[in-house]
Amino acid sequence: MENNDLSLISACQAGDAQAFGQLYDRYFKKIYSFVYYKISHKENTEDLVSDIFYKALNNLSKFNSRKGSFNSWLYRIARNTVIDYYRTNKNSQDIETVSDLSFSTELGDDLDRSFQIAEIEDKMKLLNDAQREIIILRVWQQLSYKEISEIVGKSEANCKMIFSRGIKELRLSLASLVLLFTMLIN
Repeated sequence: MENNDLSLISACQAGDAQAFGQLYDRYFKKIYSFVYYKISHKENTEDLVSDIFYKALNNLSKFNSRKGSFNSWLYRIARNTVIDYYRTNKNSQDIETVSDLSFSTELGDDLDRSFQIAEIEDKMKLLNDAQREIIILRVWQQLSYKEISEIVGKSEANCKMIFSRGIKELRLSLASLVLLFTMLIN
């Protein structure tokens, strides 16, 4: 897919607007869900995603494939746009407290799954920013550690360690919740 991205980017840089449309179609859902996970507001997410792709189009000449993939570059733009959003909207909900992981409306129909998602969301709030962000990028966005390292500006090894420690904390906190729930039932 990376070679196809590079050929589309070259076509965009040569003035082919349809090529950017193909990149947009390829990455829209991923970027939309990433932003929605961060801000939990549909209309604001739509505005930010539009802004992200506008920035990407305007700065496509600055993209350098030797510094990373287009996917990582686009996520960095998205991440920085979300950070800017929270800086300019101080009266909004704090970025530290936001971790809406349920993107699909089908999840709300399944009560057991909704309960599990709610518990994971609560436990995710206990993690530090780096752990929460890397877990979301790895698990929900299904990005490689290389891509994550390019997005967050940390080494791959550091991202793996942060992910591992975050998952360990989640497992411990969820295990203690299950144990408590089991004791209450019995």
